[in-house]
Amino acid sequence: AMRELAKVNLSGKAAPYALPDAINDMRFRAYELFASAAKLGDVESQCKVGSLIDDRKIKTKTKKEANMEAINWYEKALSVQPKSGAENWCQANSANRLGEIYEKGNYVSKNYRVAHNWYLRATESGQKEALFNLGSIYERGLGVARNYETALIFYSMASKRGHSRARKYIKRVSKKLDVAKIESAKSSAFTCRRNRYIKCIQPI
Repeated sequence: AMRELAKVNLSGKAAPYALPDAINDMRFRAYELFASAAKLGDVESQCKVGSLIDDRKIKTKTKKEANMEAINWYEKALSVQPKSGAENWCQANSANRLGEIYEKGNYVSKNYRVAHNWYLRATESGQKEALFNLGSIYERGLGVARNYETALIFYSMASKRGHSRARKYIKRVSKKLDVAKIESAKSSAFTCRRNRYIKCIQPI
């Protein structure tokens, strides 16, 4: 119930003609409700609290403090098995965001291997940003051996999921591969999608 009430406050439906200050008040009220539900173990709320803090929609802390708290909530959300499609999807988004934090070193030490494995966790739900990000990791050789064929596999899957920039990157890495490797990558991407993105590659 708290989570649903929080969603209403966050959407603004509780007061559709509210002034900016009132909207901010509703956003903070939504945060408080999500936080209460999160502390009781609600996975979707844990994801949402992490996201609200991470996106700086709730500015009650320094950027470093906010970043560390967001990481904490994301990791809590990812520590349990999802019980619904909604929980699975929020976990995928949280895992992708953790990957981005560790890849960029946002108030944490850069760790490309950790980033890779969080992206991989997110791709197992078909999360398009994570598919794209994993392609980028392999194209640039961040924490892994540079592998244009593997990059093409993940860019191709990201494109199929509707990632707006993936097609441009597909063209770029394809120029660095011969026809046989391009066809191999297409086949691997098809197999991975058919297998619902599970265990396409191993963690590192």
